[in-house]
Amino acid sequence: MKLYRQVERERRKHVIDPFHALFGGEPGTQVTLASGRTYIFTLSAGSETRAIRTKEGWHITVGPHTKRTGIHRLLWKALSALEEEEVTSLVHRINAQTFRVPITHVRLRFASSQWGSCTRRGTIHLNAALLFVPPAVLHYIIVHELAHRREANHSPAYWKLVAWAMPSFREARRLLAGERLPAL
Repeated sequence: MKLYRQVERERRKHVIDPFHALFGGEPGTQVTLASGRTYIFTLSAGSETRAIRTKEGWHITVGPHTKRTGIHRLLWKALSALEEEEVTSLVHRINAQTFRVPITHVRLRFASSQWGSCTRRGTIHLNAALLFVPPAVLHYIIVHELAHRREANHSPAYWKLVAWAMPSFREARRLLAGERLPAL
């Protein structure tokens, strides 16, 4: 019964799947980010798989041997390429306003199981799916990862740092709990 309740909770969550129309047979789709920016993604068959940057977004040519997961990952990678500079800038702004910790890199990539992570060497990894959540949620994940540069755990001291940098983090966590990553 416990497993059933867990499955039901997951089913009620909002799935972040901006490319579902493409996998439903549509040749193109407009993707709108939480920031309001929009991009057009189109798919067509070709002799090889490649991504071509267009004025409005990306055109993906799909080769005959490319699997669905490969196409999905390529779409997320293309979206990340469009937004990584903006997200990197946001991370540095939030860091300057809060912890002022050393950051070596910011990476925006799709991950199927994590919203973000932080390495010991100072690389902040953020899930590209965060581009579709409310700005407060993205802010919270950034603060969460920056706080790990000071406390590499989830101890009470760590959560004090998070609360200091973002007093409203609990509300953002609650909103994030209603989101689910797509299964590729």
